Amino acid sequence: MGGVMAYLFLCSLGPVQEFIVNARRSRDLWYGSWMLSELAKAVAKKIATSGGTLVFPKPVNSGDLDAKSDFNSPNRVSAVFELFDYQLADSFKQAAKERLFELWNDSLVHIQDQAKFQNVSPTDLFTDATIPKQQIEDLLEFYWVAVPFEQGAYPKARDQAEALLAARKNTRDFELDDGSNVPKSSLDGIRESVIPEEFYKKPYDPAQKLYKLYRARGAERLSGVDLLKRLGRLGDEPKFASTSDVAAAPLMSTLDGGKQKNLIDGLKKLLTDEGVLADEISENASLIFESRFREYLGENTNQKEILQHYHDRLKKTFDGANPYPYYALLIADGDNMGELINQLPDIKSHSLLSQKLSQFAAHLPLQIEKDYSGTCIYAGGEDILAYLPLHKALDFASKLEGDFKAAILTTLSGGLVIAHHLTPLNEVMQLAREAEKESKKHLPRESEKESKKHLPQEAEKESKKTVSKNALTVVLSKRSGTETVITDNWEQLTDRLMVLKDWIKAGLLGQGVGYELKVLADDFGGFDLHNNKSHRDALANEAIRIIERKRESNSTIPLTSDVKDQLRKWIETNNIPVAQLANEIIVASEFTN
Repeated sequence: MGGVMAYLFLCSLGPVQEFIVNARRSRDLWYGSWMLSELAKAVAKKIATSGGTLVFPKPVNSGDLDAKSDFNSPNRVSAVFELFDYQLADSFKQAAKERLFELWNDSLVHIQDQAKFQNVSPTDLFTDATIPKQQIEDLLEFYWVAVPFEQGAYPKARDQAEALLAARKNTRDFELDDGSNVPKSSLDGIRESVIPEEFYKKPYDPAQKLYKLYRARGAERLSGVDLLKRLGRLGDEPKFASTSDVAAAPLMSTLDGGKQKNLIDGLKKLLTDEGVLADEISENASLIFESRFREYLGENTNQKEILQHYHDRLKKTFDGANPYPYYALLIADGDNMGELINQLPDIKSHSLLSQKLSQFAAHLPLQIEKDYSGTCIYAGGEDILAYLPLHKALDFASKLEGDFKAAILTTLSGGLVIAHHLTPLNEVMQLAREAEKESKKHLPRESEKESKKHLPQEAEKESKKTVSKNALTVVLSKRSGTETVITDNWEQLTDRLMVLKDWIKAGLLGQGVGYELKVLADDFGGFDLHNNKSHRDALANEAIRIIERKRESNSTIPLTSDVKDQLRKWIETNNIPVAQLANEIIVASEFTN
């Protein structure tokens, strides 16, 4: 046995659940992701200046670890040290804590500056000035492990560190709640509100003062953590499209840039002419949705007349077309990353993989915004979260999977949710997370399993590993009715959906054909489709007959033999259930809006 050569340090920062998964608004979602990245960068920078060699993340440029850089760091950091002790770990946690309080100070400065304009004494801003500070301090989660290892034993040390960190994260720290009897946060219902109750009772316009000081609305009670999310980087945040802006993009894309600007400027002028302050109008393209426009009118007595001008302008601009109120939220995660890392023989190989992931993620935000009219909320290595307009969502999903596979040499799985732009974001995120989990469980179809019957047992196991996952689950979540869910191999599913989308736009798939095919699938439910080719042929013939009958009357393209052959191939050769194909047609129609 050789002596100890080095120590592998691994840490995880949080809270992920509260700041990302439970976000209710786009800004909360963005700020939570950005804040965790800032804390992780602070830890990574401290490691780099304390004798550690970063393994993950691996910065691309020298300034990537600086505060507010464009570099997105995951919330896990790993590094190698020649020597290690508890004091080092404490210093890394302190670096994260200091960065957290710098971010809190940004929020505090906004409140204090506004207090001067509102003639509010600094001593009257909080019920107790120590409470928000304590809430911020209690927010940080920092779990770490350090494992000694000998030369050549890095993979084993990494496995041990991962297991220990998982055990540490499952060991909860329980602290007594010593809160006082005051209203709780309207957002989480747990933390105390730090806004004095007097602000809700005074004779001046309370809503206006609450908003200017705290960005609180009406009777909203906010904790220190809520204020951090609400006010952090206010005025300095990157401009990103909201879910409503993204939903509006397909219709807005029918106008050139100049006409888009003229339309939005004109809609904003309708509001400012009625006394709405220009800097309070945060909406852009989303103003073409009446619900968003109405939010600024409140109880305006001229509302009927204003809305008439509003509708006249939209009707003239879009020739009577209305915006479709749905958008896509895409979440994606690299498959089998642990297995991929386990195959790496040393630290250098792991660092190179980390650098590849960083380089891949670095170009995504601009690409999503410029090429796909979307919003990248987070891109950190193998984790991607973005909003996409329906007319470009499939193109991006297809390119993302292909590019990731080529760059990282492994696959992606993910969830894509088509949701109404007014659906609470935390609900859409929950659907996306569930869809991603469904994709991670994806197994090959029976036709693929058949080809493995003659493989040796171990080879079959390995083959199953390689073909499982690499899936996309699409969830169509309408405001009324049940959800439509489809899951399949990522590349195959996006390819089929794009073909179906083109057929629908050409009028080859008439309205309601997807629902008729679902009935057909039920009718054939008792047939042995897997083993009986004649049954599959009969099903394919009946499906084609329905499609021909339901073809749009104004379609100029006949149902050619190529189209029929493709349908037969999907049903007979690829073993795609007709019920699945029916749902795919229903989903594909959404991408034509």
